[in-house]
Amino acid sequence: MVRILSMLFSFVFALFCTGEFAVTVTQRENYTLIEVGEIPFQRYHEGWVYLAGAGSLYRMRPGGEELQRISDEFVSMMDSVYHEGWLYFTNSAFGMNGEPRGTLSRMRLDGADKTTYEQAAGTIGVFAVQGDWIYALTNARHVYRIKTDGSERHLLARDVNSFLLAGQWLFTTEGPRGVNSGAIVRYDLNGAGRTVLLEENYFLWLHFADDEYLYYAAPVLYWEEERPYYTSANMLQRMRFDGSGSAVVIRNEERPSISNMMLHGGHIYFLRAIGGGGNPVLTSLFRIRAGGTGLEELRGDFPGSFEIMGGHIYYVRSVHDMPMSDPNRFVKTYLHRLSLDGTTDEVIYQNYDSNGHVIYWGSFVHAEGLYVVAARAYYPSGGVLSCLRQKLSCLSAWWPFP
Repeated sequence: MVRILSMLFSFVFALFCTGEFAVTVTQRENYTLIEVGEIPFQRYHEGWVYLAGAGSLYRMRPGGEELQRISDEFVSMMDSVYHEGWLYFTNSAFGMNGEPRGTLSRMRLDGADKTTYEQAAGTIGVFAVQGDWIYALTNARHVYRIKTDGSERHLLARDVNSFLLAGQWLFTTEGPRGVNSGAIVRYDLNGAGRTVLLEENYFLWLHFADDEYLYYAAPVLYWEEERPYYTSANMLQRMRFDGSGSAVVIRNEERPSISNMMLHGGHIYFLRAIGGGGNPVLTSLFRIRAGGTGLEELRGDFPGSFEIMGGHIYYVRSVHDMPMSDPNRFVKTYLHRLSLDGTTDEVIYQNYDSNGHVIYWGSFVHAEGLYVVAARAYYPSGGVLSCLRQKLSCLSAWWPFP
């Protein structure tokens, strides 16, 4: 829900509070800064930066060259996947352009040949592309296999909470809604050969796989629109693709507080919350070898999310420098770069300088260099809400702010 609200705010802000769209690229000591007006950064794919807002989709090179409008429709690229010359994405931006929310589409890198697949039974939330097939999980908890050219569609599994492609198999976690039980099931890629590998009296969730093992957890779930959403877990386990060799990798005895697990270079990076029960909750970043040895705390008092790019860990820390009641309140954002072993931690970028504040949109790595995408923020008196209110004055009948 937080991700959806964030996307909605980005779209509304770009739609109503943007000025002239211009690009400025500045080389800094440790990164390249791209200022793009106030059109939100979406994703980086294959040498192209994608920006979406004001009802359009743009792309450009990381150096700001070849800026192009490639669609007159708003296209959300936040969860897009590149595969063999195509970009695959779901229209998660609230069913815009007359397409049902969660519709799966593809297009070329330049926006050409856009194709929208026939809507499966339910909103598509998670998908993966392998070979000539798309595997998609709907909010009805069905897994479908769809030919990339749209010519075929097959229902493979029902009552699915999560799925994963590994080896030459489709793995799912399955269980009836509202029943505290779960199973890990293996299928052939065409849906045949259903084999139950593990059954437990609690929910199960697949996270990732390496060349030999599946990694899974017993998560804390909440349900929204008939679909389960993962929050955290108190244990991560693994087993081989045939169901043998089950073992615990990470265990937390205190509370269900392991989250943001990521496999990289033979280590699993994850967040662990310590405290609760009336005491302050502190989140720390850890890593452990995939076999469950060599647990290391990399950083304490961690802000809550991270990603690994170009051999480093990047995370964002935000600081409120004004009271919440101040209409001109601005959140200071600091982008940190942390070494994989946690020995060095440096602030690479901050979203304010002597010329004022900027909006931090995101970052990516291209040709081993870090790029930061931001927007100079010149708000009218009263801050962002005033900007929106001025643009939406014609809708004052429903505008909820006094």
